[in-house]
Amino acid sequence: MPTKRTSLTHRQQITAPEKRRRLPSRWKGMRENIRGSQYKNISLYGRKFINGFRWSRYKGKQAYLVDLKSAWGEASLAVAVHFLKETPGKPSEQRTAFEARIRFEPKSVIIEAIQGERNAVEQIKDFEKVVGEPIAAFIVKEIETQARALGYKKSFLVKAESLEDFVFPVVDGVLPNRIKKIIQDAQSDLRPFTKEEYAQIQAARKEALPRVQKQMKKLYDGVAQSRGYKETDGPYREKDL
Repeated sequence: MPTKRTSLTHRQQITAPEKRRRLPSRWKGMRENIRGSQYKNISLYGRKFINGFRWSRYKGKQAYLVDLKSAWGEASLAVAVHFLKETPGKPSEQRTAFEARIRFEPKSVIIEAIQGERNAVEQIKDFEKVVGEPIAAFIVKEIETQARALGYKKSFLVKAESLEDFVFPVVDGVLPNRIKKIIQDAQSDLRPFTKEEYAQIQAARKEALPRVQKQMKKLYDGVAQSRGYKETDGPYREKDL
């Protein structure tokens, strides 16, 4: 058990993913973005995953790329579903729709977080139509498949309730519009909240907290169940690869 660290226009248009092997030197290109405390871990146990990872492309209403990226938060490395954001008059931007942040132990891959971008709801729904399953289950399956092919023996998936983001989630994105407007107006005017505004905001955040926690638990529990992870007494569920 690892030690705990302190998310198609038409069906007939579905195409098989295009896959190619990355060059063995890919670690050299990514290691500068690996933060200090995790550098040794990924260098020792995750380098073969980085070098051997096979990216894949999918086509729906937009083009999607499943690939590695550097990350923040629970881990410095993630497997992510990317898409291109097109803005008239501006160069295309690669954006992340969903990612799973990972670290490693000897012969094990540890999935420390799964998370979708709130501003990529349309892309997530489109991608799920392409692959025929929830994006969270897809990305966990992708990690498992590639880890197994590279010689890893176990996969661990964190439990939602053990995450700091579960205990102290960011809930402002799901607050009522009238509360969002109070926050936006104060920020635009560069002024502090009034006592009345602050009380309304705190009450709305308190009301939203259990709802957000319930959604997080449903996501993690659902992925664990669909991918066959076993319950443990610790902060992770586990699965033999």
